[in-house]
Amino acid sequence: MNVSYSMQRLWLLGKLVGYRRMEQNNWFYSVDEFWWNGKPIEFDRIDPSAACQDKNRRNLFQNDIVYAYKGKNGRFVNLVCRDGKCFGRTFVGDELLDLSTCRLEFKAIGSGNRNMDRILIEHISNTKGLKDQLKPIS
Repeated sequence: MNVSYSMQRLWLLGKLVGYRRMEQNNWFYSVDEFWWNGKPIEFDRIDPSAACQDKNRRNLFQNDIVYAYKGKNGRFVNLVCRDGKCFGRTFVGDELLDLSTCRLEFKAIGSGNRNMDRILIEHISNTKGLKDQLKPIS
């Protein structure tokens, strides 16, 4: 899997404003991950790449929330990257799961605030239609 570890998701005042990536010691910026240029985007927070991609080869970022199945059991986790590997931190117990052995079904962009993300997960879990709340990973 060829993943750009220098890819970053950019936030300003709690709103997603774009992405940047390093190429040959230069930063390139994009608002949509498709069109890139050297014009900087103002930001105040960064989510680094989580060193893994979804099945459509789109980058996943730390703080993304994914629904991970291991066997028949599934649960929501926050993506974290450690030692070049992608893990999911559970919302209950802060356990780390190795996602290389899991099937990922849905994703949502996490806020980076664990308490706010817990509230989001509780809302989604108590709502009938997960597909209406989350972006499927196909």
